[in-house]
Amino acid sequence: MVPLPRCPRFSAFALLLLLTGCPTIADDDDSVTPPPLGDDDDAADDDDAADDDDAADDDDAADDDDAADDDDSTEPPCPDGITCIDTTPFYDDSDTIGGTSDWDSYGCSPATDESGPERVYRLDLPDPAFVTAVVRGMSGDVDIDVHILGSLDPDDCIDRGHWMASADLDAGTYYVVADSWTDSDGTDYPGAFTLALSAWEPPVVDCSMETASVDRIGDGGAALPMPATGAIVKEAHLVTVDDGYGTAGSGPWPSSIDEGIPDHYLTSEAATGFVMHRSEPWAPEESSQFGQGAHYSKLPNPDEGWYVNMMWSSRPDDGTRMILKDPNSDRAVVVAAGYETGPGNLDWVGGTTEEAHHYMGTTHGSTLQLGFAVDTTLPLGPVTCL
Repeated sequence: MVPLPRCPRFSAFALLLLLTGCPTIADDDDSVTPPPLGDDDDAADDDDAADDDDAADDDDAADDDDAADDDDSTEPPCPDGITCIDTTPFYDDSDTIGGTSDWDSYGCSPATDESGPERVYRLDLPDPAFVTAVVRGMSGDVDIDVHILGSLDPDDCIDRGHWMASADLDAGTYYVVADSWTDSDGTDYPGAFTLALSAWEPPVVDCSMETASVDRIGDGGAALPMPATGAIVKEAHLVTVDDGYGTAGSGPWPSSIDEGIPDHYLTSEAATGFVMHRSEPWAPEESSQFGQGAHYSKLPNPDEGWYVNMMWSSRPDDGTRMILKDPNSDRAVVVAAGYETGPGNLDWVGGTTEEAHHYMGTTHGSTLQLGFAVDTTLPLGPVTCL
């Protein structure tokens, strides 16, 4: 919106002039000194000239609030029919019914029929980020798939999924498309959905790990040298202090393995700012309660979203920083130890959350390196190692 012009303030004796509109002043906000003879509104230093408020360095020129290269925006305007994402995490309740039906398939999966109506979103990234887009909240026969595109070309597909698409993206402009699936009989399945999206910019940190060892339950005195490289389990969720089950103490707890788990997903996502399609249930009750784990107390957020366990015979302090790292790259996650013991088999080095596995691009039993961080103040979550 272009701001309306404002009259300058005047002392009481000039009020009469205001009755006829804003007065014309011989020399405006370029100077509080009256101009010399010959330097009027047509001269070099006034409001019509190159060095005044109407010229190349003023409010109507290339570096002002009305122009393309000023501080109003560095991004192109949002096109009609496209929703522009201006902040992340981003959430939008939408409906493909009434959307366009321009694209029938995508380069990521050309055999999948997506000829139903779609909704298109634009994402402008000022810096590289790990982007995840999720479609959720569908009911009945509604079937919406999600795609990340490098341009407004369905063949320029970077990733897609039935629930979720993720990619490491450089700075630039990208498009996310929620499209209605079509079955082999030509029936479309459009409808209401929620798009959730996060753009995580992993901080660059020192991932140095301590040289140590861990005594593990049942290891016969053969402590595990750290950092250790081996199989990492995908663990279930633990109840947090924000999940509505009372204080951090002994109770109450969920009454089943999935009671309240959809709400927990949203609570955890709000705490971490990390969007993904979560599917793991609460930790099994075993000898405790559903979602309780070995800590026997409710976890803080966001530690629960990034926790790690081992079969340590003596758990470290709550929230102790460990680093889970891909031994073949600089990709890593800072995880929180001390809350859980597991996974119950010494063939596994340890276990971590589905959030950590998703960012690492790994799954249950994948090989990763785990060690205690030298820097005990590292932020939890995905990082890039120096």
